[in-house]
Amino acid sequence: MVVTGVVLSLLLAALLALTGSGKVLNTSSSQGIRDSLTVPPSLWRAIGLFELVLVVALILGAFLPAATVVGAIGVVVLMIGAIVTRLRALGVAQPAGLVADGVVLLVGVLAAVLRTA
Repeated sequence: MVVTGVVLSLLLAALLALTGSGKVLNTSSSQGIRDSLTVPPSLWRAIGLFELVLVVALILGAFLPAATVVGAIGVVVLMIGAIVTRLRALGVAQPAGLVADGVVLLVGVLAAVLRTA
């Protein structure tokens, strides 16, 4: 179960590295998402930096279980914020986005649970 937790953590780290770097580098696809959610650019960049910090925690978690738990808690907070933001901006108009956010939230919880089991 520990190996599964490490694998999930590393997969989350890869996903967050992609999304976080897109926000920090202000890519056009990231701008489109940001604009559809009506998030200010400075907050969007700050969220991207937070995602990159979580990447470091999740990678360190391969060696230090406590880091996985800290990273996973961060992912849970991040994804709850993402779900609330998406619901406020779009309601249920984009169910695929809500499902994707929910799946990432679930994977974050599973990574922490399996890593410490």
